[in-house]
Amino acid sequence: MVERDGTKMLAEVSSFLDVDVYYYDYKNWFVRSEKYRIHEWYGDGGYNPLKNELMPEPITVTYYDENGNRIGGAGH
Repeated sequence: MVERDGTKMLAEVSSFLDVDVYYYDYKNWFVRSEKYRIHEWYGDGGYNPLKNELMPEPITVTYYDENGNRIGGAGH
């Protein structure tokens, strides 16, 4: 669980080839939204940006509505 833009969200990090962070709406400890609301891309993989003391800036940030439609930002 993280705070993003003043809202509690659940973050999922994928860092095999590229580093992607997906943010889901937080419902409770056992439930999150089905579709992610924010996607951040950090480039080449191999690390978790949420665990870095000085979190790097994402290369792209894309925002989605509750139906999974892109509403802002730039995807990669």
